[in-house]
Amino acid sequence: LFCPLSLIVIGLFLHSTADQNITVMFSSGSGVEIRGSRGFLALTVLLPENFMNHTQGLFGVMNGNTEDEYTFKNKTTMSVHASPQQLFEFGANWAVENGTSLFTYDTEFLLNNFFYGEKHNASFLPVFLPHEDPADPLVKEMVSLCDSDPFCRFDVLTTRSLEVGNSTKLSHQNHKLLVENLEPDMSLLLVISCGWLDHPTNGKKNGTNYLLGSTISFTCNQGYELTGPKERICQVTRAWSGDTPSC
Repeated sequence: LFCPLSLIVIGLFLHSTADQNITVMFSSGSGVEIRGSRGFLALTVLLPENFMNHTQGLFGVMNGNTEDEYTFKNKTTMSVHASPQQLFEFGANWAVENGTSLFTYDTEFLLNNFFYGEKHNASFLPVFLPHEDPADPLVKEMVSLCDSDPFCRFDVLTTRSLEVGNSTKLSHQNHKLLVENLEPDMSLLLVISCGWLDHPTNGKKNGTNYLLGSTISFTCNQGYELTGPKERICQVTRAWSGDTPSC
């Protein structure tokens, strides 16, 4: 039996649900959403406007200029129209090193395999453009499932699994829906987050979404009465509406 969990630490809110979704929000307004589905993980990083000009690597350079998204460690850039193999090489350039890793290894197995181990296997070369053979019976089913979704088609052909392709398709759809809900008229899509809200003492809060337009509602435990708003809405100013309620 898995029970939903909410954990509040100073500057951090963590919420997990029974359907394998985890949300982590920081006081800076940044956050991470991890969704599990059929054995696969999808991760979304949410960054507010104050992170402008403070990202690099696989996050790209968040500065409103799409031409320098693929910037290597040596500050050289690659075309945004790069081939899949060039994108792979770009990712390898940003492989985690011991000096930048957030993890601590304290057993012989972890030390040998991760700390002293190779960070990027240069001999590994993935499939970049899988061949679509019209005579392959899987291709017809793939087209029916994926339509024009390139990520779904890629995963079906490389794994030979329609189930894997469907998981990829759903993750891609969720990503596109998230992008559509961001500010539409900006050349750079920015996440508007109001940061996490605490529950009132002797009460509860309902809702774990802290982005623009989200609503968090509040109730009190039996025997207590709510003072203040029953709900607060994340506004375009990056502030929650109303005052802090109490029980």
